[in-house]
Parts: sequence; structure tokens; C-alpha cells
Amino acid sequence: MKIESFSPRCLSLDLEVGVRDSRIHAFAAVCQDTGQHLVFRGGDLAAALAELDVLAEGAAFLLGHNLIAFDLLHLAAAKPDLRLLRLPAVRSSARTTKRSSRETPPPTIPV
Repeated sequence: MKIESFSPRCLSLDLEVGVRDSRIHAFAAVCQDTGQHLVFRGGDLAAALAELDVLAEGAAFLLGHNLIAFDLLHLAAAKPDLRLLRLPAVRSSARTTKRSSRETPPPTIPV
């Protein structure tokens, strides 16, 4: 019997958000099946998020530490029309908070 490697079609993602300003300062993402990746360390966030959206094309789901309770909220606040926000999301850890609520206020979502 041949055993094939398991490589899910997911995009693993992690954001670094400022404690004082609740803005996205950096992020990294990798497609688990292709190895394609993107690292943002500052600069034009709008352009980087557009690249992230392209990278997510073909992904079946998003994966990340505290993705649901933290990262997706900040992505939605920064760019609500990201297509990747429509993908199912899975958190990769049982830990429920990235930072305490005293350190990082929730993002303001534009109305």
C-alpha cells in the first residue's frame, strides 16, 4: 500500500497587531499544499492584503492560532471586502486569547 503525504489545501496565517493602535503591523501566510508564502513587515498594508487575497485563492480553509477570535476581526476591520474572509476558519490551538483584553482593544469595524 502506498501512503501519500497529507497536504491540506489551507492557508496558514498569523498577524502581529499593535498593542496601542490595534493595527496590523506584520503578517505571514503560507499555503500548506504549494509552499507559496507571503511575509508583510510593514509598508503598504492595502497592497499586502490584496496579495494575501490572491494567495488564498484555491484554499479550502484558513488555519491559524487564535484566527477566529482575533486575526479575522483585524483583517475584516482593515479590509472588509477580502475574499478570504468567506473561507471556513480553524484555530490551530486550544488557547482562546492571543493577548489579554487589557493589552489589545478589539478592532473598530467600519460601518
